[in-house]
Amino acid sequence: MHERSSGKHSLVADPALAEMILLVGDLTSLKEAKRNVFLRDYREKTMVYSEIDAVVPYGPGVYCSGAKANLLNLRRTRSDVYVSRYVSSENSYIRHRHGEPKNLLFSFMGRRGCRVRARLIDEPYNRSDVFVRDTTAYRHWGDSEVDRERAQRDYADILARSHFALCPRGAGFGSIRLFEVMEMGVAPVLLADRYALPVGPDWDSFLLRIAEKDYARLPEVLERHVAESAERGQRARSAWEEFFAPEKVFDRLIEQLTEIRREMWLPETVYQRFWPWLQIRAELRPWVSSQARRGQLQLRRMLGYKTPPSGWVNSDPR
Repeated sequence: MHERSSGKHSLVADPALAEMILLVGDLTSLKEAKRNVFLRDYREKTMVYSEIDAVVPYGPGVYCSGAKANLLNLRRTRSDVYVSRYVSSENSYIRHRHGEPKNLLFSFMGRRGCRVRARLIDEPYNRSDVFVRDTTAYRHWGDSEVDRERAQRDYADILARSHFALCPRGAGFGSIRLFEVMEMGVAPVLLADRYALPVGPDWDSFLLRIAEKDYARLPEVLERHVAESAERGQRARSAWEEFFAPEKVFDRLIEQLTEIRREMWLPETVYQRFWPWLQIRAELRPWVSSQARRGQLQLRRMLGYKTPPSGWVNSDPR
């Protein structure tokens, strides 16, 4: 990643001489955060880059799947592009295919992973110009190279045929597919209520934001924007080139981290005292979510609603 930078920034071997220390990876527990020598000895200049889904911001920095700020905005975190998009998770078939004929109103291929994705997969849109495929059985790191290449090619081909590409949240609040769709030059549709979009692009000029609860209304909503889908796709591609292309990643990351350090108002010596509460919150979150879902299901049954079948998948229109 650094080899693609413009040379504005340089790396040093001694952390004491560095203006900023960057931890690249995931801090998954309070124990791991406490053991980290940089967060302990250089706490005021140590920053984090992480692609973890379950974000627990022990250190300030860029978390790709970050949430929108709450009422107490500490200005410690931002979202940004997934660097693995250009390394371990690269799909060589994701590229700009200008002028590709479009015969799909919208498409989505992905794992269930969360509630909104499961609802998208289970919703009977019953339209030949809507393509939804459940790829939960596909294992990116486990399937053979031939199967992986075929799956990646099919994924890119479907995107290229789509006026709009759905970008629902994944296991985290964000998803790598938003940046893949932008690179393809396809108009993205975001269904991720709590996701904090990266700073920089004029998102409203090309991105359609749909509330997660309105997944069933997608055909009705998107039909009203078909005439502008090509222009939205071109603007999405231009934004990707300006902010998220591989050669921009390193310098942009350092600039983001520098701005975070400048905007932070709570010293890390104070913030780290609240680490145990972050751990407790992270442990309670799945339980609270499960209880909320259980309550919603019980309420639906009391009101006489039927839950959608779990295995329904839209058929391939080709």
